[in-house]
Amino acid sequence: MRTVEIHECEVCGYISNDSGEVEKCENQGNRHKFNIDDRIEHPFALGSEKEKVVRSEVVEIRFERRTHKVSYGVIVDPKDLTDYHFENDVFYVDEDKVIGFAK
Repeated sequence: MRTVEIHECEVCGYISNDSGEVEKCENQGNRHKFNIDDRIEHPFALGSEKEKVVRSEVVEIRFERRTHKVSYGVIVDPKDLTDYHFENDVFYVDEDKVIGFAK
């Protein structure tokens, strides 16, 4: 039997047996503009709805494997939903789609 050592990026979870690759991945950092519990505004649409700007609360921050592209798990403000079946559901929004902090 042979033993294989694996390494995992602590930011995005990328796994490799090449410690140098994982170190490069981790060196990208974990920069993000918004934090858990922040209220943000972003475009949103369900199904065939026309896209509109909604307010949401950030409940999760994700980093794409290897690129560390940021997306946020958000819960849309119920006042901005037309279908209340989705109240308290988590949706994911890419950081570059976020307009800014909710007013």
